[in-house]
Amino acid sequence: MRRRVLARPNVTLLERHDVEALVGGDGRVTGVRLRPLDGEERTLEASLVLDATGRGSRAARWLSELGFEPPAEALVGADIGYTTRHYRREPGDAGGADAVLINPTPPHERRFGVLLAQEHYRWVLTPPTSCAGARRSTARTSTACAPASAGCTRSSDATRSGSW
Repeated sequence: MRRRVLARPNVTLLERHDVEALVGGDGRVTGVRLRPLDGEERTLEASLVLDATGRGSRAARWLSELGFEPPAEALVGADIGYTTRHYRREPGDAGGADAVLINPTPPHERRFGVLLAQEHYRWVLTPPTSCAGARRSTARTSTACAPASAGCTRSSDATRSGSW
């Protein structure tokens, strides 16, 4: 999509610029005030201003500064966490694959995982938190993963990350 948008004659990509604020008047946004990383601040007029900065967006504050009521925000609690554990890898594990996705079957299963071959004959398996969990998770969701954790010969303790 990026390539197609940039191919349009009326679209210009300005790299190494920071947007400082929205500009506008008469009840509408008419552009942005921006600053190149190595230059003077300037105003860029635009008929369409799109903010794609994600959760770090300052658009609500900028709209308020122009006298607009900021849009309603919806906070989605992702509650994502994962555990990573290493296992010894044997030839032929996972049917010879180097990576296997472990997909849940909704609505009762919510855990997604991945099994990746690494150097030194190791697997990295995410998210099971215990040997029993690894066997249940892999056997339930992907029989190709089961050989890697069936004996559950782990080579590291679990490492947890995310929001638990």
